[in-house]
Amino acid sequence: MQPLPPMDSTEPLRAGLTLVQRIALLLRHESKTPLGTQFLSPQRCVFSHKKGLGAMDVLVLAAPADLASFELQLRKIMSAPKPNPVEIVVAGGDDAVVDCMKRAKPRLVPKATGLIHIADDLRMWAPSSQLVKKLLDPVASKLKEHDFDEVSWALLKDETREEIAQVHAEGEELQVFIARIRKRRPVATYAIVTLIGLVFAMQMYVSIGSPPTLLRMGALSAQGIARGEWWRLITCTLLHGGVEHVLINAYVLFVLGSFVERILGPARLMVLYFVSALAGSVGSVLFLGDTFSVGASGAIWGLLGAHAVLAFRRQTLLPAAMIPGARKAAVINLGINVAASFLPHVDMWAHFFGGAAGALLLMSGLLTRSLTKEDLVAGHADAPDPGVPSPAWMKSVALLSALSLLVALGIGWHATKPWTLKVAPEFAAWSSNTLGIQLDLPVGLARADARAEEEPEPAVPGEVVFGDVMSDAMTIGVFAAAVDPLDATQQDAELTALASQLERPEHATVDFELRRFTDGRDQGMEVRYSFPSGLIYERAFLMRPGRLIRIEAYRWPNLAAAPEGSAVRIAKTARVL
Repeated sequence: MQPLPPMDSTEPLRAGLTLVQRIALLLRHESKTPLGTQFLSPQRCVFSHKKGLGAMDVLVLAAPADLASFELQLRKIMSAPKPNPVEIVVAGGDDAVVDCMKRAKPRLVPKATGLIHIADDLRMWAPSSQLVKKLLDPVASKLKEHDFDEVSWALLKDETREEIAQVHAEGEELQVFIARIRKRRPVATYAIVTLIGLVFAMQMYVSIGSPPTLLRMGALSAQGIARGEWWRLITCTLLHGGVEHVLINAYVLFVLGSFVERILGPARLMVLYFVSALAGSVGSVLFLGDTFSVGASGAIWGLLGAHAVLAFRRQTLLPAAMIPGARKAAVINLGINVAASFLPHVDMWAHFFGGAAGALLLMSGLLTRSLTKEDLVAGHADAPDPGVPSPAWMKSVALLSALSLLVALGIGWHATKPWTLKVAPEFAAWSSNTLGIQLDLPVGLARADARAEEEPEPAVPGEVVFGDVMSDAMTIGVFAAAVDPLDATQQDAELTALASQLERPEHATVDFELRRFTDGRDQGMEVRYSFPSGLIYERAFLMRPGRLIRIEAYRWPNLAAAPEGSAVRIAKTARVL
């Protein structure tokens, strides 16, 4: 925006008052919402404008004679991170000041910084402004309308003396608070983030993101809980579905957990984290259905809930100067995370139950018992930090919470042995009178379709299934059908006819076309498909004397326990009984 043209009315300044003082008086008079006064002087005035959860700072300062130094100072003010938007009003000078302000303005102005210049002749230049321009425009007419003099300034100082004193007291309180919490090391948060990192390193060693890896390592599963695998309520909070998932959760936990722990102390943080994580798991398993869940989001939501209570409760532990920003941050964080909770593949019930648990722990006063605001803001900023007082019972519960994380992890891994997914499988002979064949199968794959103790009738006639595609490295399906003995030419014709009848599974892509293989005089063929989930589906057909044998292998890649070509390998071990 170009500078506005000169006003028709240019009343000279009243003797004894600077332009900064007159602008400050005009801002206070014109604002329908009272401006909070933080500082008053003839050359510099600072106000604050609060509206709802938001706030805006207004800085009115006189244009100095040294414009080069002023440009550097103005650039620092505008570029520095600020808790609230700020409007800067420079009073005095001419177009040279405007040029200086233009040069100091960054290309991307952070936090909606507003710039206004009011020249000595009361011309106003305002390229970006949210509040102040509305109160001042037209500045010349409004200054002429009001009779501001030394008495008006004296009355303003009297009216705001207590207000400014309170602002200074709150500022000193905030400085003590910041200095004190900076001296505290959030050891519990560091320990939890480190544990999550170590668990994820184990996931990377086995296989990132594959269902067998997650379920073997302790993912939350309603079926698993029904089988008595209680540790999944805890271990699932240490697992993550991928690199992006763990990095986001670890970052939020590090930032939010560090802040909350510096206020509550490590013992209370550990209890808050554990209870919120457990509550999130309980909520998740109630609505989980047939799928499974991983992630520390329930515990992180507990921290979000606790932070919101710290910001909004009356007897807060936060200094008064920090409360507006804390409330705004809490509302924004909760709003973003509530919206994200409804995205696909997000466990919203873990979020909501964990957040409710964290908020209730703070609202009940259980975690803040024996902890007062004076523990954080009393004394001087350079005084030694006395630490966060924690009763003995709280430390005991925190220790029990930490041990529960480790014990659950140890018990769960001992029961499921996730590292075996990285070990090539051993094979043992298996025979079926129903199918009339014997072949070698991986050891440890349980019969999936068994309905009786002794070789039941398979769920699908002529087919037997081993393993669970979600918890095992692979699932094997064995099919055998009686056929007339065929010579090599007849076997080739039969396989060609069979190949023409094969249909590609829904949503799968073909990794390679049909390939022929032989085992002695017997001929076979194989085909392999891939699903979007990463699951590999291998089919192998082999013509044995009097038997057509089909082996189907669903396997997860990058697992030594599910080697490539398993279907063909198993098929070649088949013998007709």
